[in-house]
Parts: sequence; C-alpha cells; structure tokens
Amino acid sequence: MPRAVPYFYETTVFEPQTGAEAGLLTVPAAVLREVVPPDIAPEALVDQVLGLRVGVPVPSPDDLSEVFFASLAGRVVSFDDFSFERWRSQRLEVADDPRARFAVELTQTEFVAVEESPLNGSTLARLAARGTAWTVGGVQVSIGHPWTGLGVVILGEFGLVFASVARGFREEVYLATRYHLRRFFRVPPDWRP
Repeated sequence: MPRAVPYFYETTVFEPQTGAEAGLLTVPAAVLREVVPPDIAPEALVDQVLGLRVGVPVPSPDDLSEVFFASLAGRVVSFDDFSFERWRSQRLEVADDPRARFAVELTQTEFVAVEESPLNGSTLARLAARGTAWTVGGVQVSIGHPWTGLGVVILGEFGLVFASVARGFREEVYLATRYHLRRFFRVPPDWRP
C-alpha cells in the first residue's frame, strides 16, 4: 500500500494584542534529498523551491528578531548589511511594544509541531545556528512576486524553513509560497488535503 509523504508543513503563530501573524513553512531534509539535485547551490535551491531570491545573510541567530520586527513595523525594503544594527536599536528602544516582544518570542519559542517537521522541539534561533539564514522580501515585487513583506529562510541539514510576519492577514505571501512549493513538488492543482 502506498504511503502518503508530506512534502511540507505549515505553522501559524498569532499574536492577539496587535493582530500580528507569523507564517512558517518547513520542508524536511529527507524530502529535499529526494527531489533536489545534490549539486545545487543553496541560494538556487531557495529560488527553485520557494520562488524567492535570498537577500543578505543573517549575521547571527539573534538577528532574526530584527527582520521580523522591521516587517511588523511596516518595512518592505530589502535589508542590507547595516539594517540589523539599525533595527536592533529601534527594537530595544521600544522593548515593551507588543511587536518587539512578538519578534523576539518568535525566534526563541520552542515549537511543538509534526514530528517530521524541522521545527519540532526547536526554535528558529537554534535552527539558524545549525544552518544558514538569509533575509527574503522587499525586492520581490520588482521581480513579479506578489510579496511585499520581509522574512527569513533557514537552510541546514534539518531541511528548509521559511518564516515571515505581517500585521493582520497575509494571504498573498502564504498563497504565493504555497503555489511555488506545490509547483516544485508537482502537486496536482485539484489536490486537497
């Protein structure tokens, strides 16, 4: 009897005080090994699987919070190498702001997810320490991608994690990324979970 193989997992984290929402899509390493050529460059893998171009590398796992805080504050312009320090100082100035707390909690909270998910029993910061993280977003509009927010992609021996935050509902990023994942894994358009 054939075994159903989940290709990716979705997790949503909601912050009720501000209406902020984080969307996380994960692809386990076993799935990537089955469908991605072994000689593909990490940046090309992110582009091929998610349809997103990577931005600057995230210098340290602690800097993930700055990307999420900037997105919650309304920034849609891509990060550069100096953005992390600028946004850290802004986040620290308003440390009691619910957006600042949510950005930090999102990176430090241990997730309980599906067993095969890279998120299960880990935090985004720990995954970033074990792999490589890049910013994504901002410039995606100029290349025809409907996403105008900021997020991060983390890639390592555990698989791939894409995380983004936005105020209120962010249907367009969710649908666009899911579309690219379904297209990459050749999921029939009429398939329903």
